[in-house]
Amino acid sequence: MNSPRQGSFLYRRIEGKIIIWLENKNQWIQFEEPAFEVFRGYMDGLSEAGLAGEIAGKYGLNGTDAVKFVRDITEQIKNLPDYTPRPATSSILFKNQEIPEIHFNSSRLYRIGERRVRMSFGTAELEYMIHTSFAHLEDAVSSKAVHHIEIFPYGSEMVLRIGEMVWTEPNKDYIKRRLFIELSGLLYNRTDADWLAIMHASSVSRHNKSVIFMSESGSGKSTFTALMHHRGFQFDSDDYVPLDSVSLKALPFPAALSVKSGAFPVVGKLYPELDDLPSYYSKHTQKTLKYLPLSNKTEILSSKTILSVIFLRYVPETKIRFEKLSVSESFVRFANDAWITDKPNLAGKFIDWFATMNFYLLEYGDNHLAVEKVASLF
Repeated sequence: MNSPRQGSFLYRRIEGKIIIWLENKNQWIQFEEPAFEVFRGYMDGLSEAGLAGEIAGKYGLNGTDAVKFVRDITEQIKNLPDYTPRPATSSILFKNQEIPEIHFNSSRLYRIGERRVRMSFGTAELEYMIHTSFAHLEDAVSSKAVHHIEIFPYGSEMVLRIGEMVWTEPNKDYIKRRLFIELSGLLYNRTDADWLAIMHASSVSRHNKSVIFMSESGSGKSTFTALMHHRGFQFDSDDYVPLDSVSLKALPFPAALSVKSGAFPVVGKLYPELDDLPSYYSKHTQKTLKYLPLSNKTEILSSKTILSVIFLRYVPETKIRFEKLSVSESFVRFANDAWITDKPNLAGKFIDWFATMNFYLLEYGDNHLAVEKVASLF
């Protein structure tokens, strides 16, 4: 009996295409027929020559073309990088006694919903980088924190420590993202194993139903989120939206809205207080930012049913372009801007959720038209 060459996989047929998850690679790929037949035969251990013979006979290809077709597909699979999951906790630093006593530069107390969270920063630069997102939540009342989070450098790594749990990341940007993930877990009583996906996205909601805005950095999702909030929608998240595997809903995150310098004129007209906020320079993006706290009348820490995911881009010369996208086309866009679960027991749940979601493309130059179009989805 031939054995699979790349480990287990799962697949779903959607809109005439087959979306596949390879467990050993933690890769999502798409094929059509007959490429999927080649993929499945290869995974079952069939030889390229045997597969070429089957394809040639079934689809009327000559031998040379069949061999080339099979080789192209198998090379795609072979060239996918192997996946080595980064451990959720560091085996090197897991024992706190291995870390010498840390002298923290500063400590801040934040009130998030009904919880109080203290963050201690090992350097002024780490405080500068992280506190900006949560400054609006700082609690001036001295009280005991429910959770204590420590962020500090150790050797060549950045360290995040919460009680006995320790995570290490190679740089400040990664440690901030890890902080967001772990803080979400604390706020919602979740672990790494509970996320179906974490989207590089912003979101707004109304009546506990949300729309997710995804785009490349600098394409206007934060600005558009400010426009929607000014229109009366609740601000839920900026740049970070976790998808819960239990409820299949988006969980809001309380960081402030990051406004890049290019958007200061537009957002400043809606929120004059932006002018008085301090500016911060991001070494990572090499852009100047301001962090605008957007208030909500309702409780922010409530899960939201996702109505649709919108891939948006500000295009000044385009009045508005709004169209529904196929699931298969949306998958390519989504995978480029999201971390998707690497857990075998959740991968199928993720693609089932994805297959039922509504996806749209929005390119716009007219802010008013674009906001009204998205508002009509509710």
